[in-house]
Amino acid sequence: MMEQQGRLGGIVKEFLANSSAHGLPNISQSNHSFHRVLWIILFFGGVGAVIWQVSKLFIMYVDAPYHVDMELRFKTNLEFPSVTVCNVNSVRRTKLEESDNQFRSYFDANFVPNHNPQPPPAGDSQSDANTTTHDPGSTNSQGTTMPTDTQATTEEAILSWDQRESREFYQTISEEYKTQQMLINLLANKTTEERQEIGHQLDDMLLYCEWKGYPCSPGNFTRFFHYKYGNCYTFNSDMFDRSAHLYSNRPGPLYGLSLELNAQQGEYMQGITATAGFKVVIHNPNEMPFPEDHGISISPGFETSIGVRVVDIARLGKPWADCVNSVKKDVPFEDFYTTNYGIDYSMTTCEHSCYQWEVLQRCGCANPKYPYPRNSSEQPCALSGDIADSETVQCVRDVDHSYYKGELGCESYCPHGCNERSYIPAMSLGMWPSNAYEHILMKRMENVNQETRESMRGASPKIWIKENVARILVYYQELNYEFIGQKPSYGVIALLSDIGGQLGLWIGVSILTLCEMLECVCVISVFIFRKVFRCGENRVISTPIEKIPLEN
Repeated sequence: MMEQQGRLGGIVKEFLANSSAHGLPNISQSNHSFHRVLWIILFFGGVGAVIWQVSKLFIMYVDAPYHVDMELRFKTNLEFPSVTVCNVNSVRRTKLEESDNQFRSYFDANFVPNHNPQPPPAGDSQSDANTTTHDPGSTNSQGTTMPTDTQATTEEAILSWDQRESREFYQTISEEYKTQQMLINLLANKTTEERQEIGHQLDDMLLYCEWKGYPCSPGNFTRFFHYKYGNCYTFNSDMFDRSAHLYSNRPGPLYGLSLELNAQQGEYMQGITATAGFKVVIHNPNEMPFPEDHGISISPGFETSIGVRVVDIARLGKPWADCVNSVKKDVPFEDFYTTNYGIDYSMTTCEHSCYQWEVLQRCGCANPKYPYPRNSSEQPCALSGDIADSETVQCVRDVDHSYYKGELGCESYCPHGCNERSYIPAMSLGMWPSNAYEHILMKRMENVNQETRESMRGASPKIWIKENVARILVYYQELNYEFIGQKPSYGVIALLSDIGGQLGLWIGVSILTLCEMLECVCVISVFIFRKVFRCGENRVISTPIEKIPLEN
């Protein structure tokens, strides 16, 4: 037994004496107990420091830090952005006059409900013929408000801001806002075909289209309905069709999109549409445009040049950051924009869908501002006017309040997309058309469509052009683009390198030293195995000895 223990001790002592790790040979070779204890303390102190440092390295690695790189890149061929155009007037006046009485009663300034007028009393016909009576707020044939006799002769007192700021001042919703909400509600209750028919048509608005010197037409645009602006049209869109993309290989207006549009102010709803012109959005072809948030206002009578620069953003997913390319699998709702329009995921569409899902679940109807599931039995919520339901209005308000306070969980459901491309516009305006170009424009516009021809032959075609026609140029300013990307700051290679550095610094251990330790463990294991095996072979099984008597 002493011999076996001596052999085991010899194996360990030989390892300590020949180890390449710092400190272990000194423990084995020290002749004095004080020196040996000192080196033992130093070695295990170094081991403790290594454990402490390596644990911090592992914590840093698990935290998955990242950094952001920014660089300027160049491509000879950049994908051209989508260009979405919306007329700021959502309903055409002529189609409004063909609508039902309920719709006209809210938005048609010239609408007079059917009634049976009473004949004037006898003897008063002459006085009636010479007297014209107007109700307050009544309109003439052009929709202009006609003042009453009292209004014409009496000026109302002008209230100061101090007099206006009563208790109800900050709690009173403006009539213009109520009218807009009512319009959104009533349009949402119409069918898709009715909404498209009642809005402005691109065949009438588009006067001229050119892409890199080649003609384009309404067939190159994709239509979708917007709750505020009605029919919107997108050039170079992935919406519903991803078969072809357009690319630009040179910067400048000659190698982009040129549009000449007719605002059709004669079709504007009187007293409702306050601005004339268009909203234009420059966006990624596979993303949903939001003209109410990102739209650029285009005014008639000007040429608006929009030079764009590209910014590409690449984000990391788990474990470094939280980005996705589609709605998460554990989310209780679907992206209604993706299912209805076939576009890619974005944080905005996801948050709108999250909000809409909550309205559907709580209120049993859909907010008319956002899309909802196709073939759904739910109807748009009645939120304003005579059709409003008080319980529904309060329910939607509660959802709005929860959404703004972050109680719906939409922020956790809807992280940023992993790959995004945005377009930074730089705009400039120029008076258009010039006096020298005006006659050429008039001659060309007479052959666009019958409506334009009739307008051009009016009393003042120059004024009509200034009030209705706008030119838009969209192009790349330059073909280099900015790339912003997240990259891991601490990966596996950095972790292993730092662990090796700490082992070498504190106890002088390298990969070869670890191999020596592994060799020692194997030798000790073989020694113990042989010891156990030999003990089994040398074990003697004793049996009792029976005494046999001897016969004489």
